[in-house]
Amino acid sequence: TATIRWFMAYLVFVFFSSGSHDEKLSSRFSNVVLWFGALVVLASVAVTAIEQLGRALPGMNLLYPTYGHNHVANILVFVFPLALHRFVQKKDRAGALLTLFFGAALVFSFARGAWLLVFGYLWYFFFTHRQFSARTKRAALSGLLAIGALAGFFVIFSKSLPKEFVDHPLFHRQIIKDTTLANRLPYWKQAAAAIQERPLFGAGPGTFYLLSKRLQEAPGTHSWFTHSCPLEIFVEVGVVGLIGAVGLIWYLFRQVSRSHGHNGLFHGAVLALVYSLYEMNLNFLVIWL
Repeated sequence: TATIRWFMAYLVFVFFSSGSHDEKLSSRFSNVVLWFGALVVLASVAVTAIEQLGRALPGMNLLYPTYGHNHVANILVFVFPLALHRFVQKKDRAGALLTLFFGAALVFSFARGAWLLVFGYLWYFFFTHRQFSARTKRAALSGLLAIGALAGFFVIFSKSLPKEFVDHPLFHRQIIKDTTLANRLPYWKQAAAAIQERPLFGAGPGTFYLLSKRLQEAPGTHSWFTHSCPLEIFVEVGVVGLIGAVGLIWYLFRQVSRSHGHNGLFHGAVLALVYSLYEMNLNFLVIWL
């Protein structure tokens, strides 16, 4: 199935690249993705409110926080820049509402890694966008600094919060937990050990789960995924595959950035790739495609 995912991604890439110079297609795709994101968030609210529906979903899903944070954040990281760009360019009510809607959904996903990523993106967006006056930039950056400090405090000290802070077990699981780095270190250590065993061509696509179970230092510390796309590629297809994948992505992004560098889709794709450095978002088929 891991190999099939690569072939599917190639076919989807060929399909979209054949029409990449059609601005109408790009605009339509952006609108479809925005409304798809809105529908997914509403579905997530529904299955979270009706707990029986959420528990009926498989463990790896984009709607209900089965293990930790809600992975709807994987979609929000991609669609938030689209909504923001639409709002800034068109200054319409739909763009403003979608930006606020996706921002609120991201907060309540409790995906702390996504918080920090989007915070950094907003800082970059307001700092580099020529359309804003110096006064607007100062106000925006001051507000972002305050929000970032609050989010950073929460990320670092959420594990230390008293159990009485949250009564509901679902939100307790999402809020009171280790830092993003601490949760992933065991998997990254396993990946490093696996790379040392077969550095050139890797152990094969989709094999990290088997390696993780064999290399875990304590029971229950294994995972299906490394929670880092480059590391997973390195483990499964070796340095040869990693150089090929990174080289291809770098080449494509250099080509696209020349004509679409300030496009919401481009920014969304960049955020999704950066997020994949420390998250398993690209292991979800719909995000990967």
